Order: sequence, then structure tokens, then C-alpha cells
Amino acid sequence: MKKVIVEGQKEVAEFECDHCGKDAHGQLSIHFWYGSKYDLTQGTVYLCDPCADNLIKILKQNFNINIEMKDITEL
Repeated sequence: MKKVIVEGQKEVAEFECDHCGKDAHGQLSIHFWYGSKYDLTQGTVYLCDPCADNLIKILKQNFNINIEMKDITEL
């Protein structure tokens, strides 16, 4: 969950994990295109590291999805 601390030209915000409420340092976004029952919608989940680890583990075990983590400074 995003909480805006200071409104105005420069936004200052903090993020908390949508699962456990601890400080979040990451987000997972999902976007849907035409043809989906979720046509042209998107969602964002904010996660702390332990909850992100659990979600990555669930995706790997239950859906056979391996997320390759890349250094964003090299993209």
C-alpha cells in the first residue's frame, strides 16, 4: 500500500507490504490486454523481501514459473 506523506509538486511516499504490513521495497505489477476478462486493467502489489521470496517460491512450485532477477542498473 502506498501512503503519500507530502502532497504537491514532489511526492514523498512510503510503501508497506500488502501482505504483512512491513516496509515494502518492491512491487509486482500485472497488466491485461484485449481479450482478457480483465481487459485493459492493471494491478500492483507492494511486497517486503520475505513476502516476495514466498511469492517467488509459490510461482516456481505451483506454476512452474521461474523469475529471473536482473540488475536494473544494467537494463
